[in-house]
This record gives sequence, structure tokens and C-alpha cells, in this order.
Amino acid sequence: MSITEDTIAIARLEERMRRMEDDMTEMSAKLDTVLTALSEAKGGWRTLMLLGGAGAAAGGLITWLATHITLKGAP
Repeated sequence: MSITEDTIAIARLEERMRRMEDDMTEMSAKLDTVLTALSEAKGGWRTLMLLGGAGAAAGGLITWLATHITLKGAP
């Protein structure tokens, strides 16, 4: 490679690095936005998980009772 080709190659690499740095900065800002949204929704998710777990437990209990309790004299 000649000096001119080397200079052009280095300039291209530097430009790519600048673009990568800009992309990383943009991704970091987006990640901060996502983390903020998740932390704000944290309480709501906990409540939904609690209600879902309680509903699943109640459904399991009803199913267990229905399959294990037999009525005497039933055919």
C-alpha cells in the first residue's frame, strides 16, 4: 500500500470508530429509557404476579378438592 492508500484506510477506520461511538451513545440512552420504564412499572408487575399466583393457587386447590372428594352413595 502506498502512503495515500494508508492515509485513506486510516481515515475510513477513524470514521467507522466515530460512528460506532455515536451508535453506542445512542444505545446507552435508549437502555437508560428502558430501565427507567421498567423501574416505574415494577410495582404494577409485582401486583399482577401476586394476583396471578393467588388465582393459580386457588384454581389448583379447587381442582384438587374436586378430584379427591367423593360423595358417598354416588354411582
